[in-house]
Parts: sequence; structure tokens; C-alpha cells
Amino acid sequence: MNTAFLFIKFHCLQAFRQRPWHCFSLIASGTILVVSGGFWLGQTHAREAVANDLRLLVVQQQADSKRAAQSTILPSDDHDLPLFSSADTTARFHAAASDVSLPINEVLFALDASKAQPYLRYRITLSVKTGYPQIRKFVAALAAELPNASLDNVRCAREETALTVLSCDLVFSAFFKKTANG
Repeated sequence: MNTAFLFIKFHCLQAFRQRPWHCFSLIASGTILVVSGGFWLGQTHAREAVANDLRLLVVQQQADSKRAAQSTILPSDDHDLPLFSSADTTARFHAAASDVSLPINEVLFALDASKAQPYLRYRITLSVKTGYPQIRKFVAALAAELPNASLDNVRCAREETALTVLSCDLVFSAFFKKTANG
């Protein structure tokens, strides 16, 4: 073991004496490689943490959505649903967004009044560019503002791994009582 160490030491010193700039560039390249690898591991860990948080949020919202959908399907719970008012719903939705200063890029409202369903479903789709904590605050504020609404889908992407801003599409459903004339 000792002779192997002396052999390696001898040849390293000889290479350093004959070509010092090559050795410096090799050491610098190795250092850059180690630092880059550490940075990449850190970014991978952060990306996985955000993805796990979003998965947990989606699973939680889907469970809440299933419970809300099951309870609204029953005829006995139909009286708990509010009457549909597009102006009121959009105003409350925008109020929840402005309470948390959510920068909305695009929003789409669509009424699904299928005759097969015992309720009206108002779909709200929006695109935002913000951080994950602000999205969570908005979902919580919307749940407080519109208790008859549920989060159906969240899809987020990051344009660059170094940025904390996410580009997200969120889809909500708000349920309302059907009137006698449908």
C-alpha cells in the first residue's frame, strides 16, 4: 500500500514539474465539475420538493372535490347549494385573487348545465405565473370565499430550474342549485 502511494506521488510530482499549466487546468476542471454537480443536486432536490408539495395539494383537493361532488349529488343536500349568479361568482373569484395579490394572466368561465346532473357546474380555468406559496394562499382564500367550489386540476411548469416562478394552469368547479326551469 505504501509503495503504491509513493508511485502515484512520484508520477504526479513529475507531471506537475513537466506540465504545470495542464495540471492547473485539470484541477480547475475537476473543481468546476464538483461545484456543478453540487448545484445540480440542490436544484434536483428543490424541484422534487415542489413537485411533491403540488402532488399533495392535488390529492387533497381531489379528495375534497370527491366529497363535495358526492354530497351535492344527493337530492337531500341540493338545498345547501347556492343559486347561480355569474356576476356574483366572478366577483367573489376575483376578490379571492386580489386578496392574495395573485397575478392572473388569463381566466375562462364556462357553465356546464347538463340535464343529467341535478346541479349546475361552473368551470373556472385560469393561468397564472407566481410562486407555489401564493397558489396555496389563493386556493385557501377561494375555499373560504366560495365553499361550493373545488379545485379539479393543477398543472405547473417552470421555464428555468433556477427560477422560483411557476407557470400554472388551475381548473376549479363551482356547483350551484338548479332552478325549477333548469
